[in-house]
Amino acid sequence: MAADTINEVIQQPEEIINSVIDTGNRIGYFAALYHKVTVRVKEGILNNEFENGSCMEKPDVVFAKRYLEAVTQYKHERPSGSWLTAFEGTKKVSVLVLQHLLRVHCMGHSPI
Repeated sequence: MAADTINEVIQQPEEIINSVIDTGNRIGYFAALYHKVTVRVKEGILNNEFENGSCMEKPDVVFAKRYLEAVTQYKHERPSGSWLTAFEGTKKVSVLVLQHLLRVHCMGHSPI
C-alpha cells in the first residue's frame, strides 16, 4: 500500500505503531518518530509556515514510500541491504533506540 499524500503518510506509520505495541518490536520507534515529524510538517503546511507547502509535502511522501515499502518487504521478503541492516538492528539489545533512529533516518536520504 503506497502512500501518495501526506495524510496517507500519517496513517500508515500509525498502522505499524499499532501492530507492534503489544509485541514491543523496536521497529515501531522509527515509525513513531516519523509519524510525529510528518504530523508537524502537515501542520506547518496548513498554517502556511513554509514558503511553498507543496514542496515540503513531496520529499516527505517520497521518503515515506521508500520506508513503508522497505517495512513491507522486511515482513514478507528481504529488503535492500541498508534497510535490512537498519531493521535487523532493532533486534539487538546492544543497539540503543537512538542509534536505530539515526540508522533508519540515514538510510532514507538520497537526492529526489
